[in-house]
Amino acid sequence: DKEAVQRLEFKAAGETFNFELREAPVAGGEAPEAEAAAETGVPKTEPRWEFIEEPDKTVDKAKVSGLLMAISSLRAIEVAEDVDPETAGLDAPWAQLVVVLKDGGRHTIRLGAVAEGTENRYLGVDDKPYVYVLSKYTAEKIGAASPVYLNKE
Repeated sequence: DKEAVQRLEFKAAGETFNFELREAPVAGGEAPEAEAAAETGVPKTEPRWEFIEEPDKTVDKAKVSGLLMAISSLRAIEVAEDVDPETAGLDAPWAQLVVVLKDGGRHTIRLGAVAEGTENRYLGVDDKPYVYVLSKYTAEKIGAASPVYLNKE
């Protein structure tokens, strides 16, 4: 459930992106929330994704939302029964995503090597000994490591 996610720790291609959902003040203006906040003196807040390494930069909510959708709808297309985690490249993953939940739970998703004879990727979840195969499309959506998650300035 994407609503249960508090923090994302994303590593790929030698880069790390950490996002956290934090309460942030709603910008002023003509909105009823802004007027109510002005009347009560209590600022209205809303949840907002922040890029932890550079808090002054804003996160593109649509792109992080797309990443969350990809994670929440994550479905392996098959179990790679005769492939061990090392052979699948899960010991040195192509991309790794740690999902920290609001209740303190934590899950690690590792995208490994390209699955033999396909364009799909091997997938590992937490420390489970199973190796799964993830579609190329979903793997690319999750593994797109770049500052595209930040708003252009």
